[in-house]
Amino acid sequence: WPASRARSSSGRTLRKPRGGGPDSLGLRLSPAGLAAGVYADTVVLVGDTTVVGAETRSGSPARIPVSFLVRGPAVLTVSQASVSDSAYLGSTALRRDTLRITNPGGGSLSWTASRAQNATWLSLNKTSGGAPDTLVLSLNPAGLATGTLRDTVILTAPGASGSPARIPVA
Repeated sequence: WPASRARSSSGRTLRKPRGGGPDSLGLRLSPAGLAAGVYADTVVLVGDTTVVGAETRSGSPARIPVSFLVRGPAVLTVSQASVSDSAYLGSTALRRDTLRITNPGGGSLSWTASRAQNATWLSLNKTSGGAPDTLVLSLNPAGLATGTLRDTVILTAPGASGSPARIPVA
């Protein structure tokens, strides 16, 4: 049997263009050089004409549809561009805010979080995770003087677009 692709398309090659009898056909799919998207093609297998008893059977083509999804790169997205809060002088009530971390791109996304200034009044509930995920920021006003305090939460996701994300906290 000969095998061919219905369309000439990049990213897909037949490992064996001919065979016979019980056999297998390998198909290699490669995303190299392809933009994100869905690629479709059809593998066409044509059998030989055979005579079985008094009956002639034609090797009418067998069409096997093939689709291939190429995903784009991971994209680090954070729900808030900044965090702002306030407390009264002398307050000891812990303040919390939650950042939602997502990946609207392709593949998986792992991230790490750190504080640029290591301010003692700001803490993170964790320093690493995946997507989707949440990161809880705790702001502790206990013992602080009057004024605006600042730090920046830095989220880093290696290989992802949008990384690092810098979230100012005041």
